[in-house]
Amino acid sequence: MSSFHTVGVVNETRFQDLPNVSQITFGSDRLQAQKNKDTNAISMINLFHKNIAHGPEYVCTCCDQLWYKSSVVKCDVNGYKSCSQNVVKSCLTGFKSVNDTEWICITCDSNLKKGKLPSCSKANKMSFPDKPDI
Repeated sequence: MSSFHTVGVVNETRFQDLPNVSQITFGSDRLQAQKNKDTNAISMINLFHKNIAHGPEYVCTCCDQLWYKSSVVKCDVNGYKSCSQNVVKSCLTGFKSVNDTEWICITCDSNLKKGKLPSCSKANKMSFPDKPDI
């Protein structure tokens, strides 16, 4: 059967047809699935559920969004040498969340390391509206 959908034909994928996975990387955490015959979609789903079990509880100091552990790094003010100090000061709010640590999402971190103002940062006037009273 063709790998493309055609009118009136359903494309089915069987678990045994999926490729084996030797390593999966999530941000700063590295999780490995040993390459063997049993690695399939079910084990990948279980690995996904394990990684998101704690929920998005890490708050980015720059954009104020909630992230999973795999999407944030500890904020290091000294890591943004190519960015003007005014931009760094306006982006890093000092807000601490999990483990009383200031976290920054990898998107904001990457932008600041390139000397750019993160587009979703609160310093760029991007923020969530106040929750209305009902």
